[in-house]
Amino acid sequence: MRICKYCGCRFEENEGACPNCGSTGFQHVCPGCGNSFDGAFCNECGVRFDAIAKTCPECGKVYYTNACPECGYEPIKAAIDMTAQANPRPARKSIQPDMMPLMLTLVGICTGFFPISLVGMVLAIKEEKAGRGNAKTTAAKWVAIVYIALEVLMVLLFFIIGVMRALKN
Repeated sequence: MRICKYCGCRFEENEGACPNCGSTGFQHVCPGCGNSFDGAFCNECGVRFDAIAKTCPECGKVYYTNACPECGYEPIKAAIDMTAQANPRPARKSIQPDMMPLMLTLVGICTGFFPISLVGMVLAIKEEKAGRGNAKTTAAKWVAIVYIALEVLMVLLFFIIGVMRALKN
C-alpha cells in the first residue's frame, strides 16, 4: 500500500501515480504496523514494504517477518527439523578393529615399507592371543609373515650377489 505525500490518498503498489491528484510522490504504508515511511523498510518495525502476510500455524497470529513475533515459530527452522526427522543421518562408518591388522599389512605391502606389515602382524598375533582372532587376523598374520620372509630373502640375495661381485674383483 502507498500513501500520496500531497493529498493523503491511499492506493495500491502497482499504481504508478496517485489516482486522486496524479502525483508520483508517495510513501509506503507498512503492512505490519501501519506506519508510513520512505525507502524499502519500515523504520518502526523493519518490515519490507512488499512483505507478504503469513499466518502462524502455532498461534494463529498474522505476521510479516521471518519468524512469528508472538510465539517465535520459524517456517524455515520447522522445515529443516522435519527434513532431519524424515532423513536421519546415517552412522559414520569406521574401520572395524578386526580389520586393522589386515589393513596395516596390506598398506605395508603396497607401499613397500615392511615395518608397517610387521606392525600388522604383531597386532594380529596379539588379537589371536587375546582370544579375539578370526579369519581376518589369521590372514593378516600369514600375509605379513610371507611378505617379511620374501623381504628377508631379497636382502640376503642382494647381500650374496654383492659379496660374489666383491670376491670376483
